[in-house]
Amino acid sequence: MWNWVKPSGVVVVALVAGWSLGCQRSVSERDVSDAEEEVREEQRETQETRQEARQEVAEQRREAREGRGYRGNQTSDDWRDVQEARQEGARRIEEEQRETEEARREARETRQEFSVEQNRDQYVSRIEGRIQAADQTIERLEQQADDAEGARETELKRKIDEIKSYRDQVDDKLGEVKSADANAWNQHRSSLDEVLQKMENAIKAQSNP
Repeated sequence: MWNWVKPSGVVVVALVAGWSLGCQRSVSERDVSDAEEEVREEQRETQETRQEARQEVAEQRREAREGRGYRGNQTSDDWRDVQEARQEGARRIEEEQRETEEARREARETRQEFSVEQNRDQYVSRIEGRIQAADQTIERLEQQADDAEGARETELKRKIDEIKSYRDQVDDKLGEVKSADANAWNQHRSSLDEVLQKMENAIKAQSNP
C-alpha cells in the first residue's frame, strides 16, 4: 500500500504498512496480532478451567451425599474428596491465571516494541523526504551553475558543495538510525537532527541570498 505525502512541498513516497525502508525490524503487525490472540486463548482456557473445577466439585458433592460415608457435618473420606477437588481446582485456576498474566505482559511488550518501530519508521520516512527535497535543490542549482559564469558560477558551486556535504552526512546518520535496534534508535536521532538542520539552513541561505 502506498501513501503520497509532501514534505517541504516535495512529493515523496511515505512508509505505510507492508513497505520496508530498510530499517532493522524485530516485530511485525502479525506478531502483535498473535500475541493478542495468545491472551484471548489463555483467557478462554482460564474460563474453561473454572467451569471444569466447579463441575468436579459439584460431582464430588453429589457423590459425597450419595455415599455411605456422608454423615451431616461429620468428616468422612467422601467429604475430604470434595475439599481436595476444591483445592485442586483452585490450584489449576491459579496456574491458568499466571499464564494469562504472562501472556498479557508479553502482548504489552510486543505492542510497545511495535509502536517504537513504527515511530522510528515514520521518522525515517520524513528524513528520506527531506533528503529527496535536498537532491532536487542540488539539481536545480547545478542547472543554474551550468548557465552561469564567473563569480556567480563559483558561488553556486560553493553552495552546491556545501549542501551536498550536509546531505551526505544526513544520509550517513540515517543509515545509523536504520541499522540501530528499535529501542536504541533515538540515541542517534539528536546528531541526525543537528546535521539535518544545517543542511536545511544551507538550502534556505541559497534561496535568500
